Amino acid sequence: MNKQRTLLLVGVCALFILLRVPGLSTSYYQDEFKNVAASETSLAAASAFLTHPPLTAIFLRTDAVVFGGSGMRLLPFLFGILSALLLFGVVRRRIDERTAFWSVLLYAVTFYSVWASLMVDTDGAILPTLFLTAVYCYDRACESTPRTRLWLVLLVLALGTGLMVKLSF
Repeated sequence: MNKQRTLLLVGVCALFILLRVPGLSTSYYQDEFKNVAASETSLAAASAFLTHPPLTAIFLRTDAVVFGGSGMRLLPFLFGILSALLLFGVVRRRIDERTAFWSVLLYAVTFYSVWASLMVDTDGAILPTLFLTAVYCYDRACESTPRTRLWLVLLVLALGTGLMVKLSF
């Protein structure tokens, strides 16, 4: 990528971030409030409350410990940024760079994407990140290179991690 396209990607990522920063301080609603309350207590309480495989409770409890109960929207926000970068990488490898820019721009401004990357849950940001990671690893594993086995191992890890977060992954 040349300097101009790199700046364009940085600009789109800045737009992604600017649209989400005001939402980081919004109050929690229904299930989010319950997820936050359970995650603030302990890992055992989060595991008992959440009816998902163990990584969901670990992610939410880690989020509560690192960012505090009032800042739990930061973890999905960070996963959302990672998803945007992975989306760019996947679309760029599969189609072309121009389409990748448009994909990330649409991902940055679409309402569901904005809301999902701020939701205290696994469906909005964490699972898409793991899915895009699996697709990226699959694409790399399909290439005939000396590192094919490494990409296959990473693919299996991404898929396994997704299943340990939510069984419907």
